[in-house]
Amino acid sequence: MNNNLDGAPLMEERLEDNRHLLALKKAYHQLEIPMDAAERLKDTIHEVKTRKRRRSWLQGSVTVFAAACLCILLLLNSSATIAEAMSKIPGIGGLFEVVTFRHYENATDDYYAKVDIPKIVYYGMDESESITEINQEIKGYVESLISKFESDIKVNENIHQSMDVTYHVILNNDHWFSLGIDVFEAEASSSQHTLFYHIDKSTGEVIQLKDLFLESSDYISVISEEVKRQMKENIKNGTDIYLFDGDIDIDDFKIDENQSFYFNDSQDIVIHFDDYEIAPGSEGSKDFVIPKEAVKDILK
Repeated sequence: MNNNLDGAPLMEERLEDNRHLLALKKAYHQLEIPMDAAERLKDTIHEVKTRKRRRSWLQGSVTVFAAACLCILLLLNSSATIAEAMSKIPGIGGLFEVVTFRHYENATDDYYAKVDIPKIVYYGMDESESITEINQEIKGYVESLISKFESDIKVNENIHQSMDVTYHVILNNDHWFSLGIDVFEAEASSSQHTLFYHIDKSTGEVIQLKDLFLESSDYISVISEEVKRQMKENIKNGTDIYLFDGDIDIDDFKIDENQSFYFNDSQDIVIHFDDYEIAPGSEGSKDFVIPKEAVKDILK
């Protein structure tokens, strides 16, 4: 009996709450929204939906594009036939890849050697004799460095000597493929030199400096003059020091017939000199960018 009496007030409170909710609901439905406010609300809802659709389409397009690129890369790496077929599409050109043919490492507290021997892999036509010769030349040269290193440490296990051989792709566009091999050696003193290999993708042939110019041109003099101009400017500015043997003056300087060179990102010819070639070892290697304007009339 007491329980029923105690529950009566609680029931009345619940009924009162329901009356308030019903009153609020009725008042809400009787609200009048101005026409211009309603139109603005509709426009806002439409714009939000449109943005969501655009975002969804853009995200989907990016995803599809990324997936397509991944598929192409997977196909090229898994099938030489597909890579060769794609290389014949205008604008794509021959497809080059550099892989590590051999990795060599030998180190103690006294000596250290780490060497990567690269191999050029070419898709687009049968591998030319030139590319085969490059791979053989690189392999033979770097393996001779390894043999000399092993011979040195065999004679003297406590010799303080180090060698590091790495490679990097310098340029790989529709026309050129350029590979650089950096050789660093240190014993009593250190030195670094770089081997450059340039391949004309249209022919598969290896290109040397002379092959860039007309046969009738005096490219040696033209480039030498530009290099000397830059040397003199650097000396004047105090930025570089150069060495010349005996009675050779800077004005008598000339580049070699097949001086080392490479192409920069702007495809300018860059003349390269290794350590000690024209400057003290402390100065490192020296590079001279040859402006296109200086050689435009003698280029092939």
